[in-house]
Amino acid sequence: MVRMLRVRRLTSHDPALRRIAQHYDAECVDLVVRRLSEHDGARPEDLLRTRVTVATALTVFRAALDEWIARGAGDGAALIALYRKASAFMAVR
Repeated sequence: MVRMLRVRRLTSHDPALRRIAQHYDAECVDLVVRRLSEHDGARPEDLLRTRVTVATALTVFRAALDEWIARGAGDGAALIALYRKASAFMAVR
């Protein structure tokens, strides 16, 4: 957790590191989509939905993490609460 906080703080202040982090996030999305599609035998037409779902979950997590850090990075329960709150914004209306 300490390492994650250091990395996130560094990337928030350095545009070059932020680009690297964004590239890493995109690679993570690709990896998860590939593994899910292999595991579930997803049809090609399902891959877009899977990609959007994975990318959205990661984006919501990053937003919650950034907010958690901005608030002083308390305990893990506070991060989970922020993730749940941020996830609620994604509810289809």
